[in-house]
Amino acid sequence: MATLPTSNLSVKLICQTLGVNSPEAIFYNQPGRVLKTKNEIQTIVNKNKLDPTYCPGNNPNARITNLLADRNLKYFKGYIY
Repeated sequence: MATLPTSNLSVKLICQTLGVNSPEAIFYNQPGRVLKTKNEIQTIVNKNKLDPTYCPGNNPNARITNLLADRNLKYFKGYIY
């Protein structure tokens, strides 16, 4: 297993790791840019692989919820893939 870097993390690397074409595709359904549900984002992001140092939340469910609510790409630092 590898992890995303914790410094100099590029948006391109996050997208490549998750298998999406753009950061918007992580959080939004097309067309109309409707925010994905928690279940939909979990088809792309493994909540258990989010690093609690960089993605807030006291458990994996809280981390995926915070990721979806905040839509902060910095939360992917240390993501295990």
